[in-house]
Amino acid sequence: MGKTIALKLSKKDEQVISQLNKMGMTNSDVLRSALRLYVQSTPEFFSDDGQIKEVFVKQEQIRSDIVDSVEELKKEMQGLQDQMERTQRLVENEMKSLQRQFFLLTAEASSAEQGFSSVKFDIACDIHQEIDAFLKGQAQKNEGEGTIR
Repeated sequence: MGKTIALKLSKKDEQVISQLNKMGMTNSDVLRSALRLYVQSTPEFFSDDGQIKEVFVKQEQIRSDIVDSVEELKKEMQGLQDQMERTQRLVENEMKSLQRQFFLLTAEASSAEQGFSSVKFDIACDIHQEIDAFLKGQAQKNEGEGTIR
């Protein structure tokens, strides 16, 4: 008799195994088929002449529905990984866009603040010039009238 191995399953794994069990596959069939597919796709398990090394003690024919199920799962996983990468790129682009907008808003606010300060300074200078002109005019007026009062 061969060696038994244990495998902890996630909820999603349990659902997949349950579906495969409903199709008539045993847990051993599922694990053995998945292992065989893994070995077939891993180059270090090939002999020098290109033949797959005999890895499994029990060499039974792989059912085509098992192969199809495993292939479908691989495609789903690849699709999810691609979707995750696209979503990550979208989030990164959105973050860059928000950072640019924030920078522009702070730059505009800063320049507007400086512009406002500049306007206040110009107004203050104009007021001082008007007061100086008024006082100068009053002084000249008083000189022109002389000491008569």
